[in-house]
Amino acid sequence: MASTGAAAALLGRSPAGAREAAPGGAPVGLHLHLALRALYRYGMSPAQALTTVTRTPARVFGVADRLGTVEPGRIADLTLVDGDPFADFADLVRVRAVLRGGVLHQMLRDGCCGGEEGGA
Repeated sequence: MASTGAAAALLGRSPAGAREAAPGGAPVGLHLHLALRALYRYGMSPAQALTTVTRTPARVFGVADRLGTVEPGRIADLTLVDGDPFADFADLVRVRAVLRGGVLHQMLRDGCCGGEEGGA
């Protein structure tokens, strides 16, 4: 079984204590958006593409009992978008807020993170 940190990284999450910057200064999560767009562009439905980067890696890494789906009792960081990516896949980049580690991070109008807004 792979480590939870490896699974978390594959699922678009950073292991505890990791810096929030990708190599070369690319925005964190950019690789995931590019991979999702490629999966969609080359024939997957939005649901298939999203499953491929969430539920499937959790199962492969043996952590599907804790990660990969949004259900009570599961660990989940959420990205809230303006729109419905199942109707318009481009809505995935219209991020309005991120719920990470129980803390809501809202986006400012210019696309920058506004910092923590409350907590769980």
